[in-house]
Amino acid sequence: MAEAIGADFPDTWVQGDITLPLSYSFGEVGAKGTDGVTATVPLAVLNRLQPHGFDWLVPGMREDLVTELIRSLPKPIRRHLVPAPERAKVVAATLHDDDPNSGEAFLEAVADELVALPGVPDDLPLYGPEFDTAKLPAHLRMHFRVVDDRGREIGSGDDLEQLKGRLKKRVDASVSSQGDGLARKDLDGFPDQGVPAVHESTVGGLKVTGYPALLARRGADGQLQRVDLAVLATADEQALSHREGVIALIDREIGTDLSGVLNALPNPTKLAVSGSDYASTAALLADASRAATVHLVGRRRSAPAPSTTRCWRRSGPSTTRSPPRR
Repeated sequence: MAEAIGADFPDTWVQGDITLPLSYSFGEVGAKGTDGVTATVPLAVLNRLQPHGFDWLVPGMREDLVTELIRSLPKPIRRHLVPAPERAKVVAATLHDDDPNSGEAFLEAVADELVALPGVPDDLPLYGPEFDTAKLPAHLRMHFRVVDDRGREIGSGDDLEQLKGRLKKRVDASVSSQGDGLARKDLDGFPDQGVPAVHESTVGGLKVTGYPALLARRGADGQLQRVDLAVLATADEQALSHREGVIALIDREIGTDLSGVLNALPNPTKLAVSGSDYASTAALLADASRAATVHLVGRRRSAPAPSTTRCWRRSGPSTTRSPPRR
């Protein structure tokens, strides 16, 4: 009996190499709406957690979840699925041992099983989006409780992505602090060892993954102040920031003397340049220099930006001066 209860209401939730403790509260919904199951998430791994899978809840709650999902359907569909509790019991039993991390959305899995039930029309237009999840009671949603490294709650909610957004600054600071040994400020060239794809550390027994990138620090006027090496919270931020950081670093290092370029221009060209929409000729030349660097780094944003001096030398033409190693 105890084993069956443990399988239906597990103590932990596993996603990849992350294991989160689960807690249960029934009949105490109160003002906080924490009735049901709550996953406690350490702040340091919030950025690595994905929403998929949590929509399945735990096996012991799926029968009630399927029942309420059926009741949320439009009447023309719902009338083929009565009585809802009996239909839900069969579907929940079928899905009991399915892995939430398999990638299939729970709504789609339920829709498939419902349409496959005896007596249900094969052409019933039920695919998943027809369920109105806004009608689900609070206890049939996974709750999230985010805690800092001291175990203090710093945020909670039912929407993981919204929670990430609300706590983004704290997540960024937490992940960045784990990379203090790697981070550097005011680089004058690529780091000697390059920029690693990931930076991993351990906090409270959990793996914390950060994403190192070169960051272009600019002033209010948009002018480059310095280029730093920092550890970011997501791979998407890394891809965007690192590319811009590389462009700024290389443009600064290989940028020619703009005043010398201007002086070397033929007079007719100087005259033509002076009539541009730019605030000054120097601004035009600076933009042209950056455009050339962007071309050398790679036109496609999806193309990986260089992470080492060697990569840069291989990606640029032989006539281009490579930035010095620090």
